[in-house]
Amino acid sequence: MKKLILALALITGFSTITFAQQDSVHHRMHRTPEQMAQFKTDAMSKKLSLTADQKAKIYDINLAAAKNVAERAKGAKSDFKTQMKETDQKINSVLTAEQQKTYADWKAERAKKMHNHFKGHGTEKGNTKSE
Repeated sequence: MKKLILALALITGFSTITFAQQDSVHHRMHRTPEQMAQFKTDAMSKKLSLTADQKAKIYDINLAAAKNVAERAKGAKSDFKTQMKETDQKINSVLTAEQQKTYADWKAERAKKMHNHFKGHGTEKGNTKSE
């Protein structure tokens, strides 16, 4: 009887953890453009020590970019890399030289994390690696 109760407790615990993680991922994937822009702006403000004026301008840039991404997700055809370059140029025009360097380093760090996150997924969706 004790083994049965222990087994049920373990199964319940694992199920709870699994559903909690899925809900967290699901929540992040379904943010509004405003929420995405605010989240990114807050992270940039913390990392780059933005002034209030810079933060407002960066939020507007991030909001426009987030809306563009949302439109593309609904089927609009747009070149993602071009959009990202344009967004970065606009952001850099607001930042000081020191903030631009910190921003570039931060982007490189995020890109590395993304690369490591997807590393090892084999040949899914055309990602072929020949080493």
